[in-house]
Amino acid sequence: MKLHAVSVWKKEIAFLVSVWLVLSVFLLSLSSCGSSSDGQDETGSGEKPGSDSGVQTEEQTEEQTEPEPDFSELLQGCTELVLASRDDTYLDARADEFLSVLEQNWNLTLRKVYSRVRRSGTKFYFGFQAPSDKSDPAELGTEGYAVYAEGESLYLTLGSAYAARKFISDTEETIRNEVRLEMPVVSKDTSKGTFVLKVGSFNIHNGQDVGHDFSVLADDLIAAGLDVVGLQEVDYNTTRNKQQDTLSILAEKAGYPYSYYTRCIDLQGGYYGTAILSKYPIRFEETVELPGTGEQRCYGHVELNVNGTSVDFFNTHLAWPSAADRAKQNPVLASAVSECDIAIVTGDMNSDGLSEYGHLYPDFSFANGDKGDDRYFVTNEEDGAIDNVLASPAFDLLESGIIDTAHSDHCMIWALLLYRG
Repeated sequence: MKLHAVSVWKKEIAFLVSVWLVLSVFLLSLSSCGSSSDGQDETGSGEKPGSDSGVQTEEQTEEQTEPEPDFSELLQGCTELVLASRDDTYLDARADEFLSVLEQNWNLTLRKVYSRVRRSGTKFYFGFQAPSDKSDPAELGTEGYAVYAEGESLYLTLGSAYAARKFISDTEETIRNEVRLEMPVVSKDTSKGTFVLKVGSFNIHNGQDVGHDFSVLADDLIAAGLDVVGLQEVDYNTTRNKQQDTLSILAEKAGYPYSYYTRCIDLQGGYYGTAILSKYPIRFEETVELPGTGEQRCYGHVELNVNGTSVDFFNTHLAWPSAADRAKQNPVLASAVSECDIAIVTGDMNSDGLSEYGHLYPDFSFANGDKGDDRYFVTNEEDGAIDNVLASPAFDLLESGIIDTAHSDHCMIWALLLYRG
């Protein structure tokens, strides 16, 4: 009994000692934070606020901004230039040009590597998609780029191949002028009336190659980063597409606020035709039937408001396999297009190369051409280079290419177009 009482007494003493130690540490920490009554500021420097000690008050710190690093400082610690894919040929070319600029000016050599996954954690980033939430390509548009540093990594996000070219130009000017860069840098071509469009054409094969899961095709459109796209073989409420509104689904899931459907024929309780998706407002729309003896073919025509400039956009799907029908259809479409000063045509032309229609569009640029041309892209294994994007002389064709999504019997074809105003 006595031993038990002693044990309890010792425990109580130990508890009181522990409490005293905790209180002592707490009071000591409060005194280290200090009050201004003894002449010390919150830093514990022993100097009053506003003294010449070099220690700034909170208010002074907020007013001061750190100078932004120059380009050479941004590059310190970078060892790799990472490209998303060898398929991005224009990015590859701009990367080589950029590496050359670095080597000539700073004797800096970065190792160029390829990664199919665009992600952060690399020493250098060069590609469409942002590696972090600091830069959103959707906000940059097709004319912009952003560059910023994070730790030892330098990141660059591009809106397009045009932005890649502009980045090279701005980089060289920065080096010549030895100016400092803001972080992030966002470059936009602000010349009056000037804009760049990334336009595509995609025959989606009514969605049957993806089991009519149109979210898959929507993801393809998002990845392509198209401002406007013409679609062919688009069903509406047919039995084979499970009574779905293909265009509405694609517009919603891919983020296109404006769309137009061109109904060509009735099919399985619904319709079959073509469609246009746009990130720019549509001012006018029409469907025009084309001549021919086979399946009824049409073209859709909309007038887009692109930053205050009217652009006439045509989308079609010409006859297959009848060359005789196409010979009637091509002149009708070309005649309508010729009445427009600023015009773009997308479509499944069902003609391998330009022999059937190229002469009808004098001075136009073609994303897809004839065999032997620098731009000749087989978009359909059976029929050849049959899909195209045509642009009137108001546009410069900067780049073009195809994307094989394996989600249709056609590849998507795209073109980057510069309108100079």
